[in-house]
Amino acid sequence: MSNIQCIGQVDRKYIACIVHESANSSSDTMDNAGARLFLLLDQHAVDERINLELMQAEATSPMDRRTIILSPPQRLNVDLSITHTLHEQMALFRSWCFTYQIYQRNDRTSHYDVVSFDAPLPYDGGSSGPFMVEVLSVPLIHGDEVLTADDLIEFCTLVQMQRDMPDSLLAPPAVHRILTSKACRSSLKFGQFMEQQEMNLLLSRWQQTRIPFQCAHGRPSAIPLLDLTAIEETLEAQEAALASVDLLPLLAP
Repeated sequence: MSNIQCIGQVDRKYIACIVHESANSSSDTMDNAGARLFLLLDQHAVDERINLELMQAEATSPMDRRTIILSPPQRLNVDLSITHTLHEQMALFRSWCFTYQIYQRNDRTSHYDVVSFDAPLPYDGGSSGPFMVEVLSVPLIHGDEVLTADDLIEFCTLVQMQRDMPDSLLAPPAVHRILTSKACRSSLKFGQFMEQQEMNLLLSRWQQTRIPFQCAHGRPSAIPLLDLTAIEETLEAQEAALASVDLLPLLAP
């Protein structure tokens, strides 16, 4: 992103700024030389995007993940498709602190027997099977949000739909919902006054985000108002046109 010059706060809701074309233009001056665009930034959306990406970095780091042991374990009936994915992607789910055991109903005894992951699961029998997953542990997100067995199944469904995506880019959908909510609640609100130094720091951090022009909910964080370069070029062209006009005949009596 180009260098940004902060002008000031508008109605305690927006931050007015100018995006400079020159990478070495000073943010401490009001010189519009090289300016390209006049923007209004939504102060809540900007802060929300910053907070969301900080929380995402923490939540998606394997070193920062914490495990909660479920007592008692949570059990869910699952179909054959989910069972295969839980079997094949166990390493991915374990990296997110989900541990579980899969059982299959024994028609002779009417009991559920543990499925051995050392042997391949049957791929016949249609789209469903007498399987049950017993979830033993789940991740703790951002210190106080505990995921559930249902969140594991939702994650499993996502993995099925995104088979070509690297594991490093896959995360439980519940994690995004939790972090989005937390980022929103912890961000600047409309009506909050900001000093110039605070706005400069906020813009500096905002420029480092991966998706700067969307808030955590996907709404725009920036409103472009004027293309200053285009305006300057138009004015220069008009001045040049006027300079070439001979005004003396027009002034003659």
